Amino acid sequence: MVIIVTGASGFLGRLILPRLLDRGHHIVTAGRSPVSHGIPYIPMDFMQPALVMEAADQIRSVRADCIIHLAWIARPPQFWTSLENLDCLAASLELLKSLAASAVHKFIGVGSCAEYGDGDTSAISEAYSMRRPTSTYGHAKNALFEIAMSAKNELAPMSFSWARLFYVYGEGEPAQKLITSMITSFREGCVPDLREPDRRIDLIYADDVAEALVQIAESDVAGAINVGTGVGISIREVAVMIAALVAPHLIPSVVSLPKRIGRPDVVANASLLKNTIGFTPTMTLEEGVRRIIQTTEVKRTK
Repeated sequence: MVIIVTGASGFLGRLILPRLLDRGHHIVTAGRSPVSHGIPYIPMDFMQPALVMEAADQIRSVRADCIIHLAWIARPPQFWTSLENLDCLAASLELLKSLAASAVHKFIGVGSCAEYGDGDTSAISEAYSMRRPTSTYGHAKNALFEIAMSAKNELAPMSFSWARLFYVYGEGEPAQKLITSMITSFREGCVPDLREPDRRIDLIYADDVAEALVQIAESDVAGAINVGTGVGISIREVAVMIAALVAPHLIPSVVSLPKRIGRPDVVANASLLKNTIGFTPTMTLEEGVRRIIQTTEVKRTK
């Protein structure tokens, strides 16, 4: 297939490209700058919707089979509330509109568990769980999904898939993300501030997410697909795991933190990903954490 990838230089984009190339797909990237001299490139700034409109002819001329749309504001913690989410939404809608009646057969958008809001008391299902976003980011992602799904007849024959990512972690993630920030705190001899220590979340390794997105691109599945492990772990348990690897003497301090009643859990029902796409994550949380510890230790000692 010929596949356009937006946001190809980002955290997930850099993991997706080699997988697509290894499978023999032809790649075109779209963004502010090229990611490789050997990969065709369409200049486009997703913070400026008007520029997406101007690039529409170039996008259509590629005659791509599929587009994987990763580009979106992702700087933590600003992305939760930034008005740039509205720019990303407007640019994404312009991109979607420009591809209608084109050669593209499949549009893959990347959503977030933030669309579900504060979580649920049971595993979160694409079909049955309510979407009640509480952040600008969650609202913007959910709006793109809702509009695309309501316009699916007008977008036909292009299908629309929506990969709803849960808590993604991995090497190279921003320093403010949960795993890396905990590693930093423990290395400095401090117990991290755990505001909701007993809330269970679904952590999925970035390489597994990249593989899932590639398999979604190669499938015929449309609509929303949760991309998570289906396994929840409390933030306290994550902290104990990291402390055991970095600062074992601080484990009692983490264990003794008072229980706090917080928001419901955010754990995916990942049965659609497993049974329909045929994908199951392979990286264990402990091994993923070890890899981040090793990577950040190398950077720290340079």
